[in-house]
Parts: sequence; C-alpha cells; structure tokens
Amino acid sequence: MFQIVVPIMLGLIGSLHCVGMCGPIALALPVHNFTSIKKHTAIALYNLGRTLAYVSLGIIVGSIGELFVVAGLQRFLSIITGVLVLVFILFKYSNVFNFSNNYFKFKISDKIKNKLRFSISKNKLNFFALTGLLNGYLPCGLVYAALPIAASTGNIFYSAFFMFVFGLSTWPIMVALPYFSVWTGSKFKTSVTKTVPYMLSIMAILMIIRGLNLGIPYLSPKFITESKKVECCTHAPSTPHSKIICKPN
Repeated sequence: MFQIVVPIMLGLIGSLHCVGMCGPIALALPVHNFTSIKKHTAIALYNLGRTLAYVSLGIIVGSIGELFVVAGLQRFLSIITGVLVLVFILFKYSNVFNFSNNYFKFKISDKIKNKLRFSISKNKLNFFALTGLLNGYLPCGLVYAALPIAASTGNIFYSAFFMFVFGLSTWPIMVALPYFSVWTGSKFKTSVTKTVPYMLSIMAILMIIRGLNLGIPYLSPKFITESKKVECCTHAPSTPHSKIICKPN
C-alpha cells in the first residue's frame, strides 16, 4: 500500500511542479511536424526514458536502505528520511536560508544539459527515450524528496517500484504538456509551486510517525527486527526409532 499510494500522490501533485521545471524541455521536443502516431510514440518514449531514470535512482537508494535493514535500523531510516525532507523544504522553499539556486548546481548538470541539446537536435524516434533519460538525471527538488522516501522501504525492489510508480504518476500532465502549452503560464507555475512544500511536509511528517514504532496499522506499524531463533537437539521420547527434532523457539 505504502509503495503505491505515496508515490502516486507525489507524482500527481508534484508533476504540476514539473511543468515549471521540465516544461521547457517537453515543449522543445521536435514533435510538432510529426504524424499523429509518430508524435504520440515520441512523447511516450520521452516519458518512458524519464521513468527509467527514476527507477535506476531508486535501485541505488534502495541498496542503501537495505543496509539499514540489515543493521536493524529500518525505523530510524524512516525517521531520518522525514527529517531530511523537512530540511530540504526549509532550504528550498523557506526564506530562512536565502541561497541562490546556483549554489546547488553541479558541473555534471551542465554536462547533462549539453547532451540534452544534442539529443533534442536529433529528430529521430530513438533519441526521444535518451532525452527523457537525461532529463530524469537533471537536478530536481521533487525527485530529491522522493528518493529518500523510496530508500525508507529498505528493499531494492520496492524502492525501484516506488520510483517507477512515481514516474508513471507524472505521465498524465507531462504527456499532455506538449499539447497544452498554456500550463506553462507564470500564474499557473506560481500557484502550483506554493502547494508543493505543504504536500512534501505532510509526507515527511508521516515518515517520521511511521518510524516511531507506535503500532498503528498502516500509519506506524511495528518494525520487527528480531528473527526467530531455532533450538536444535530436542529429543523425542525414547523409542527404538527416536529422532532429533528441531523446532523454533
């Protein structure tokens, strides 16, 4: 349930935020002179590439989450995740820390953008998936918020699945974007951006509550860290064919 509901909420609401961030790239896709079928295929390939990028990132953070589970620290991972998302919101959306966006830019971002320009310039179908893949690796606050939540699943498969569902949930708006450029208007961007920190804050608080081990089904379930010990060498009553029985403690 957690791996489906949470990423859907993040993807659907957050994709409105993506309009302002990734909208220019989606609008720059050279699909307007394509035939109807080719245009739909190109846009689908682009969004498939984005989703695959998210899945690969989910695999990476999921492997980190598994280390916490092996160490018996899964509930602390959930709390750390919530705190990290709250700190991210404080830095990104609050006036408390008024850093320039350039502070968070990395050289790798410029390299990806250069490859994006090259990929977009190639007016061929096989380059649309590559464009989406590169776009998925660009620095994005929403993805940064989704990744630690995916890692909190404590499982590579579940983490990848979380990011897969997250990616799919961004499709409705991102697929429609090349058809309806009116969504990129400044008023629309502003109104959507204001909702994102509130939505992320709710997610972060739920993650912290989830890690508090309160025993509330679905909201804060008990994390079971102790494995069953097996006690061997328990003899059956003495008989001609007595056997040694192993049973759980």
